Amino acid sequence: MGINYIDAGPGYAAGEDVMVEVIKTRFVRESYRGLPFLNDVPERMYVSNGKSFEISMVLADRGEIKKMTDSFVKYFGQSDVRYSAVEKDGKTIYEVRDTYEGDWVLIPLSDEILCVYGNVDNAVIAKILKNYAK
Repeated sequence: MGINYIDAGPGYAAGEDVMVEVIKTRFVRESYRGLPFLNDVPERMYVSNGKSFEISMVLADRGEIKKMTDSFVKYFGQSDVRYSAVEKDGKTIYEVRDTYEGDWVLIPLSDEILCVYGNVDNAVIAKILKNYAK
């Protein structure tokens, strides 16, 4: 795979000025990262400025996004996963501190949920929100 802008693929936007190398893309049919409510999930791994991160995406209607977000919050509570709901650019995102998956960010939008894992800073999250918040 070659060098692409991170916003070149559907659902993977971080900004027009961020050059990344796409390392791999995979598709998980069921129980993405061990979560029984997350199925049919594409995930793409990137490297930018020597740091790697992954972004996964689930497309659904607004009602399903709400249900999935509620399922995540319920899972966090049942599994003692620390998280905080943070308001950014008018959207509530969830900064997650997971013993097994490490630190990651859950970004529910109007018709998709993005999960961002790895070495991601606030600038990347801000660019995702700018390009994908509807």
